[in-house]
Amino acid sequence: MQAGRILSSENIKNLSINYAESIGEDLIKEKINAWANQKGTVRINASFDNKISGDVLLPITESSDGLLFSQFGLHASVGNSRYVNIGVGYRKHINNWMYGVNTFYDYSYAGKHARAGIGGEMWADYMKLAVNGYYGLTDWHESRLSAMKDYDERPASGFDLRAEAYLPSYPQLGASLKYEQYFGEGIRLNIGSHADDLKDNPKALTFGLSYTPIPLITLKGEYSGGRKDASRIGINVNYRFGVPWAQQISIDGVKVLRSLMGSSYELVDRNNEIVMQYRKQDLLEISLPNTVTAEAAETITLPLTVSKDKYGLRDVKWTASVEFFANGGSFRKLSLTQLEVTLPSYLYTKLANTAQEYVIKAVGVDNNGNNSNPAATTIKVKPADAASAKIYALTADKDVAADNGKDAITFTTVVRDVAGAVVPGVKVTLAATSGTLSKNTVTTDDNGVAYAKLTDTAAENVTVTATTPFDTKGKTASVTFKADAASAKIYALTADKDVAVDNGKDAITFTTVVRDVAGAVVPGVKVTLAATSGTLSKNTVTTDDNGGGLRKADGIQQLRTLP
Repeated sequence: MQAGRILSSENIKNLSINYAESIGEDLIKEKINAWANQKGTVRINASFDNKISGDVLLPITESSDGLLFSQFGLHASVGNSRYVNIGVGYRKHINNWMYGVNTFYDYSYAGKHARAGIGGEMWADYMKLAVNGYYGLTDWHESRLSAMKDYDERPASGFDLRAEAYLPSYPQLGASLKYEQYFGEGIRLNIGSHADDLKDNPKALTFGLSYTPIPLITLKGEYSGGRKDASRIGINVNYRFGVPWAQQISIDGVKVLRSLMGSSYELVDRNNEIVMQYRKQDLLEISLPNTVTAEAAETITLPLTVSKDKYGLRDVKWTASVEFFANGGSFRKLSLTQLEVTLPSYLYTKLANTAQEYVIKAVGVDNNGNNSNPAATTIKVKPADAASAKIYALTADKDVAADNGKDAITFTTVVRDVAGAVVPGVKVTLAATSGTLSKNTVTTDDNGVAYAKLTDTAAENVTVTATTPFDTKGKTASVTFKADAASAKIYALTADKDVAVDNGKDAITFTTVVRDVAGAVVPGVKVTLAATSGTLSKNTVTTDDNGGGLRKADGIQQLRTLP
């Protein structure tokens, strides 16, 4: 086949006739000459999705097997989008194929955006293949579309692959297949402009059918999977410069149109509309200090900085980790831009003297309900200064104990710093006014607590004092040791006189003394008295605070007991 040499060869007529005969076309020489003299193409497209466009291809220079051309386009669509396309390309015939390359500059008047394109083509009789790449040139700026208020936009970068074929037996009917993909977040492939239509790295597969009753008119329908605007129907009016009008409305001209000879001046098959990428604007932008270091249990003020507030700041939502609150931390709002934070206690169960970290986060809300960027600050809690450690509390586990030298009272000492955080590792000195302490010096544990025990062998009140090197005044606690009733025994039983008159009136008074194992008098002990004769005033008496009991015996009875 010699279609590649039909552009401007001296033997153009013979080659065209031979070509027509080789594909079985019954065309006269005049018709072949008419198509061979084509000098460009203009196409007007209108579709039912409110789009209209016009494109024109004009040769720059031609040779026997090559064509350098330019292409211009103007496309308008719903939403007042207007695109201008300017491109150049080169096509060359090699054997039974025509190969082409092209590059385009696309510009959007509505959005003030620019895009570059580069493409490749392969043509054969009744078939054409194309690949196109699209590369955004302009950077982000605010979208002018009302439906995309508060969004920035820029051209998306991507590519598409296209194939179109026609039936040799019925060239009026054609089918097309297109695969397209764009890269990035927030890209819109659909008709219209709505935030809900935005997709990340979208792709679409489009199948189309076309019907060309005469070279001048083509009816085309497409269905796309991956687009919201799934179907599209339109009509193309194609006028070819240099081809007589009669040939452009002739049914026989469609066959020539599907051959390489008729394809040389076909418009480049590409997406002339700029696919846009969108991102939500930072309507409200806030920040917090990266880190804040303070002592445990200290109260600080955390400042929030507002660097952008298109619609003003209405509220700030503050959050912190569960551990922050569990360890004693808290916060409250002082204003929209200030937070009062009370830091948690220092946990000495962790690595000693290492700052413990908590994260506090904030999200602002503007007057239109838009959220800001999330801001966060890391609060490093360090141990409080040991020099501020003081005795916070000194308590006894009971107020009274037995003076048996075994019944111990446990004293608990709590040491805290000036911020109220417990302080471990502090030496506490204990002193008692009496009795015996298990230890005179104790050291606070990880919870800032130290323990000591006190026993006594005397019934008395005892005061214990706890001090530290940084708190010499310290704290005191008083307890009482009482006689041990469990070990109470009759220490003595005495009479105030040895002899009395047996007149029933002269009484002898008996004194009973009860002491415990430590020798301390024991009050409140019941003593049972019995006499071999005579009359006792009481058979049961209770020791008083001095551990004694006084009872009288009738003298007459008592005398009877005397020998």
